[in-house]
Amino acid sequence: MTRIIGVDPGLSRTGWAVIECHGSHVSYLGADTILTSSKDPIGLRFSTIFREINSVIQTYMPEHSAIEDTYVNANFESSLKLSQARAIAILALELKQLGPVSYPARKVKKTLLGYGGADKEQMLKMVGMILPAANVKSPDAADALAIALCHFYLGLNQRLFE
Repeated sequence: MTRIIGVDPGLSRTGWAVIECHGSHVSYLGADTILTSSKDPIGLRFSTIFREINSVIQTYMPEHSAIEDTYVNANFESSLKLSQARAIAILALELKQLGPVSYPARKVKKTLLGYGGADKEQMLKMVGMILPAANVKSPDAADALAIALCHFYLGLNQRLFE
């Protein structure tokens, strides 16, 4: 039995999800979205993300972690804030010896849907098909669940069967 936490980082919305793997079988344990307000000071927003990820780790006790890579877009300030939120999430995971594996969003989408350009609604639908018990409503939590599943399919699954 192995548990994986997946994280979809963001300053306003950070998705997280935890799955449990038994051989080739995967079960849903939990998923949600950490919300921060743009009205709050940046330090408070970072500490909220850090604290909430720590709480999830303490609750579910994962052994592995995966996180979405940062993508750079035309809005430099937005990309910078995303990178900072991602760094906070990585720090929380690393301090619990969970050394996260990074996956580009296109790789996650291609792994689960066979197409790297899928949108959030398509991802939400596919995650629901793979893990019907999940009933995840938030696109951010669904993305985090997809990241955890991607890690299982691409990385961890191969090592479990060696």
